[in-house]
Amino acid sequence: MENFTRQFNASSRNRLYRLVADKVESSVMILQKMLQQPKENEEQLKLICVNEERID
Repeated sequence: MENFTRQFNASSRNRLYRLVADKVESSVMILQKMLQQPKENEEQLKLICVNEERID
């Protein structure tokens, strides 16, 4: 857990996103597609990003 916390606070590459718990499988597939084109999906990613200040 310490390593996770350290990387979460220090890295600009790592982000956490909110997903709907009862639809996690379909949510992950949608998130993967969005992350393949982050510039085009920047606004949507900001809405679900837990640490949105790290969106470039």
